[in-house]
Amino acid sequence: MATRGSCAVVKRLVHILGLLALLAFAPAAAAQTNSGGAWAFVSSPRLHPPSVRITTNSAGTAPGYVFLAPIVAGGRMLGSPGPLIVDNQGNPIYSRPLPRGLKAANFRAQTYRGQPVLTWWQGTISSQGIGNGTDVILDSSYHVVATIRAGNGYTADLHEFLITPQSTALISAYKPMPLNLTGCCHGPRNGVLWDSVIQEIDISTGRVLWQWDPLRHVRLRESYTVPVSGMTWDPYHLNSIDLDSAGNLLVSMRNTWAVYKVRRATGGIYWRLGGKATSFKLEPGVRFAWQHDATFQPNGNVALFDDEAAPKVGPLSRGLVVRLDTVHRAAHVAAAYTHPDVLAGSQGSTQMLPNGNVFQGWGQVPYFSEYTPDGRLVFDGHFHGEDESYRAYRMPWVGRPTHGPALVIRASTLYGSWNGETGIARWEVLAGPNPTQLSSLGTVASQGFETTIDPRGSGPYFELRALDAAGRVLGSSAVVHK
Repeated sequence: MATRGSCAVVKRLVHILGLLALLAFAPAAAAQTNSGGAWAFVSSPRLHPPSVRITTNSAGTAPGYVFLAPIVAGGRMLGSPGPLIVDNQGNPIYSRPLPRGLKAANFRAQTYRGQPVLTWWQGTISSQGIGNGTDVILDSSYHVVATIRAGNGYTADLHEFLITPQSTALISAYKPMPLNLTGCCHGPRNGVLWDSVIQEIDISTGRVLWQWDPLRHVRLRESYTVPVSGMTWDPYHLNSIDLDSAGNLLVSMRNTWAVYKVRRATGGIYWRLGGKATSFKLEPGVRFAWQHDATFQPNGNVALFDDEAAPKVGPLSRGLVVRLDTVHRAAHVAAAYTHPDVLAGSQGSTQMLPNGNVFQGWGQVPYFSEYTPDGRLVFDGHFHGEDESYRAYRMPWVGRPTHGPALVIRASTLYGSWNGETGIARWEVLAGPNPTQLSSLGTVASQGFETTIDPRGSGPYFELRALDAAGRVLGSSAVVHK
């Protein structure tokens, strides 16, 4: 029979062995770097997303990650283009580099057939800001569900890709159209303009179900641009589409300085907000120019991004929320959000968040921000270089990739990462003398996208397990020899 003293010795021995196991490794100095404005990772060497600097991260932000699609229109881009999700500290959560020569835009989470998906446009972009590409849908495991192309001779444009409650796609699409422009705007007889349309696409078959062409409903004289010899004229520049609960559309056209409520059944226009033929009296502060991203709000307001350039019209870009008095046909400023010294010549987004906050993507200017309803800045970040993102969103997302975590050993240090997995709280380290005899050394907290660990002489075989906040195993890396 064991004595009380011997039991105490055994308990102490067990305690010491437990401490030795926990001390058998330790977090190492982080190897993930953002030198030069682009991330570099030992365990994921193909990924070089642009890094961001978070300058404000206060209490009161809405839940979710930040969705970006970094590109650069001119100059040198820092990092690889492609869809990018980052957390509130600026750490990458998911990066998807694109093939050389392609750019991405309008990256966000949506719902397709009742399931959360990621969507974006990818392709090439002309000097006039018009896209030629395809729209992409990924499931929560990052597998391609569908690739969508425009029909009827048009090409899918970068500006809009909206999945409807009926699981169809509303997209913006463009094609050049020859047209005699002498009568409307003193243009050439043999002129060419960009015909920008909305198409509703059956995602499963690619068939065009419905098409709306502003040439049939909006006079060319409403444009604030004029034909230029030798260039394809872009009188409308259709750049956003939204739906109300009845299925009617809200359409923004940058070059008419107006948004339009369109009857889904007939294609006719209910009303115009802004521009040369506005249906509403614009009360002080409402006038906007070169706008983007107009959306219906549940209370009847309209939110949009007011660029004010280019060419320059106003001093600053802003997120603008307009209250419509449909009885007296008047439009009032409900709210406006600006950023010091930010004037965007193109792009931009204004997202109304479920908690009442507003998330701003500043388009051509490399910033993204979040404000409380009373205008207090609670989150602010920016790219390091000339990178820009057509829109920026804050959205919840749960990613569960089917491939396992990556583990690389360099100079006796372990480097672990798992591109797209959103649930990692800690990493468990297993080590042993051969691949089939591994035991746990303990766990370390996740350090961002890539975690580095010094195993302190253990091994020579290692495996990493990703654990969630409750300690459940999300996935395991391959066994790697030191």
